[in-house]
Amino acid sequence: MIRKRNYGIDLIKIFACILVITLHSLDPTMPVVKNNIFNSGLYYSGTMAIPIFFMASGYFVLNKSNISYLYSLQRIKNILIIVFSWIALYSLIVLISKHKFIFFNELFGSVFSGVPDSHFYHFWFFWALMMMLLIAPIVVKILRLSFNYYLGLTIIVTIICLLQDISLHLEYTYIMKATPPSI
Repeated sequence: MIRKRNYGIDLIKIFACILVITLHSLDPTMPVVKNNIFNSGLYYSGTMAIPIFFMASGYFVLNKSNISYLYSLQRIKNILIIVFSWIALYSLIVLISKHKFIFFNELFGSVFSGVPDSHFYHFWFFWALMMMLLIAPIVVKILRLSFNYYLGLTIIVTIICLLQDISLHLEYTYIMKATPPSI
């Protein structure tokens, strides 16, 4: 069976990549962004990139004929190998050059925002992807039960995401304040 490539998903991922570049290129505290509605709009439109990447990943995960926990655990194992390898490599370099053992601090910082001196805070995406893979078999069962269940789940998740996004923009959360600034 020959599978056709879905170019729509590729276009969505390209669009999300551009949004990520926009998000990381602009600093919302700089006057050029704060005092300019266009630049401010560009910055905040960049925040859509993360949900777009999750939707694209979800499309590929949930578009399978059968998703088992074995499949999810295999994917999680592969992601963990990547995460642990990069953190171990960096920690080894720091251990050799500065004689400091930082592996556990970097690992903890990859999971939780605001860990001092952590360089892998952007790895939160991998941990969120692993959580998505853990619940994927349940979501697939819900999707196959009824469209109403699917619609209800979509509405609940959308409301949660909107509330979280609004709280981040209104600075009602410690996460944004504790996250190290991007370079």
